[in-house]
Amino acid sequence: MEHLPKSLEHSGALDIKRQLENIIGGNILDVATQSGSFIQTLMDFLSDYVSFTAIDITSKEWNHSRFTDKPVTFLQMNAEILEFKNSTFDTVTISHSLHHLTSVEKVLTEMKRVLRPNGYFILQEMFSDKPQTQAQRTDVYSHHWGAKIDTLFGIPHYSTLSKDDIKQYISDLGLETEAMIESTHPVKCLLCDDKFKCSNPKNPSIIKFALKEIKENKAKLQKGIAEGKIIESTYVNNLILEGEMIKNRIKMYGSASASHLIFIGRKS
Repeated sequence: MEHLPKSLEHSGALDIKRQLENIIGGNILDVATQSGSFIQTLMDFLSDYVSFTAIDITSKEWNHSRFTDKPVTFLQMNAEILEFKNSTFDTVTISHSLHHLTSVEKVLTEMKRVLRPNGYFILQEMFSDKPQTQAQRTDVYSHHWGAKIDTLFGIPHYSTLSKDDIKQYISDLGLETEAMIESTHPVKCLLCDDKFKCSNPKNPSIIKFALKEIKENKAKLQKGIAEGKIIESTYVNNLILEGEMIKNRIKMYGSASASHLIFIGRKS
């Protein structure tokens, strides 16, 4: 591995890399796949795999061109009722999606059901509590603010979970733990050409991107009011003010991805 920024080298990402490199994924199910970004991460780091089945309740974010000539199939499906037989997959995965689910328990239980005995269960999820730098806390605030706006439009999006909440969901599944790693950086950062630029939360391009996201969410909110989809209220006006507060935090502290927890387990 090439020279890394110190923040990335000591983030936990290398530990995640070592764990993934020991896994032969076989036939893999990626749940709540969104654009399929975690599939690409697994392709880059797993020891081997046969195929991916990607499912999401909507195809809106799925990137059809991303996996041309790759063994990837996308299916629009409700993760609470997976349309697969028991023990269908060698590996099941879910990444940064628990806070988008209306019933986390149902989805995780379904994932376990379709996983074959001794198969791998991989879960990756950002958490909201400490330890977080000021730049990471800004990312958490921004994420929660965006979730509140999505909720006004009827989009399932909730505040991110605490580490203890995530661990409790995992514990309830009764899987055998292979690894439980906290990281301040996603493992995909190890392959990023901009890893040194991104190591500085106050890099102008990082701040520009974070402010752009705030601007887009604010515009979405104001458009909803103008079109009558959202009724203007004290709560909505306070959301606009909250967006301004987050903008000021970005300018002061910069922005950095919130820390996340990755769990790798086996079904007994």
